[in-house]
This record gives sequence, C-alpha cells and structure tokens, in this order.
Amino acid sequence: MKHKQTEVIQIKPEISEHIGIDYETTGCMGGDAGHGAYTKLKFYIENGATDVTIRDETGKVIFDGSNINSNGSATIEISACGDWESAGFTKNLKLLGLRLLNKEVIKSSNH
Repeated sequence: MKHKQTEVIQIKPEISEHIGIDYETTGCMGGDAGHGAYTKLKFYIENGATDVTIRDETGKVIFDGSNINSNGSATIEISACGDWESAGFTKNLKLLGLRLLNKEVIKSSNH
C-alpha cells in the first residue's frame, strides 16, 4: 500500500449551535479501497437540534437518529473509499459549495 500525507480541512463553527465540518482525504492511491484511498466528511455537533435519517433505495428508514445530540455533542462521519469513490465525493461536494455560493441561500448570522 502506498503511503501519502492525509489532507485535512477544518471549518470550525462560529457559535455552538452551528455545525463544524472536517474534510479529510488521502487523495487517489491507485485503485479501490484496498489501496488505502478514502475521503471522509465529519460533522461536529456541539449544541442545537440535529436529526439524522438514513434511508435505503426504496425510501425505507434504516436508521433514525432523531435529536442525536440531546445528551451532549455528537460526530457524524461519512467515508467514501477508493479512488473513483473519493474523486466523485469530492467533486460533488465542490459542486454543492459552488451552487450554495451562487444562490446565496445561506446568510451569515452576522448580517
């Protein structure tokens, strides 16, 4: 397995009710998950109401984490493993960010 420096980008929350985000990746490592490539998105929830629901392809709920942080902080992690999976995950996160910026759907709490 190749060894490569892992890149981590952190977005820390401005206030405790905001969600912090980490983006972590090894970049491409030359193949599928067994080659060590991964891209991970972590959400840090310190305070405030947050629900997590995971559904299967039919829409059936397979995990219901209603109010997951009612007893303190929580972390949610999503990982894509393998070169193609990591590249697609990163590409779509970038596209989402660009669309959010262009639409200006999110306003700063300091306006």
